[in-house]
Amino acid sequence: MPNFINIRLWKPGIKKSQQYKSFQRNYLIREFESSRVHTKVMQTHKDKLEKLNRGPIGQNYEEMKLKLIHNISSHTLSQIEDRLLCRGWDFCIENKITNFLDFETDLELNVMKLQSHCHDLVFRSICRKIHNASQQLIRTSKH
Repeated sequence: MPNFINIRLWKPGIKKSQQYKSFQRNYLIREFESSRVHTKVMQTHKDKLEKLNRGPIGQNYEEMKLKLIHNISSHTLSQIEDRLLCRGWDFCIENKITNFLDFETDLELNVMKLQSHCHDLVFRSICRKIHNASQQLIRTSKH
């Protein structure tokens, strides 16, 4: 018998009674049925979410571990921040950009903070990639 069914009794002799064994059997059957119902409900929810999402839900974190993140700041990334950054440039930005000039200005100001921390060639490469990504985002946001 599993441990969760063994109940500490005031009178230890009751453990050998037929009534106690019947109680254990019924409890075990009820627990098994509820876990089966839970599994079925969870599968139904998963199917509904996949249908709404038009594809699989969630992210494959094992696959994302292979992506390399270069942390050039002095801040140590938490596991959550690391997973978020692993999702890459294509990870969705929920807010619609309305003022594109402010968006580009904010990007430029934040990129300038990186300049003192990296080599010129690396900085130019980062700037080019951020510029290309921002232009692509602006083009897609306008439509």
